[in-house]
Amino acid sequence: MGAKAGNRVWLPPGYAQESTRHPVVDFLLGATSTRSSGPTEFVPPIEAAIKEGQRPPCFVVLVNGRARSFFCDATDSKFPLESVIIEGLIAHIAATYRTFARREGRIIEGYSMAVTARRTSAASIPPTSALA
Repeated sequence: MGAKAGNRVWLPPGYAQESTRHPVVDFLLGATSTRSSGPTEFVPPIEAAIKEGQRPPCFVVLVNGRARSFFCDATDSKFPLESVIIEGLIAHIAATYRTFARREGRIIEGYSMAVTARRTSAASIPPTSALA
């Protein structure tokens, strides 16, 4: 697409030693978040819950959407963030990692400006898509 969405991928404990597929949590960072704040704020509770058996293993994709973008495509087409995520990032994660490549295997989460994005992006993913 010619554009990039800054992201980080957190792999579940033991991923390298197994061949199991896992669901994905796309965590959309807030308006003032940075690429380094997600791993320190969101990942530790997920990792602890997995290790304690309170939740199944999952991938966490920390998506940085630029300050105050609301993860939408810019009207001037300079920053097509929603398109990059829906058409590029989801496909990249599905092709690169052992995920459940269907809608039921993905959760979109976030806070601040990401709350609006969760509503619009989730509706944009086709229900029959192998990428969602």
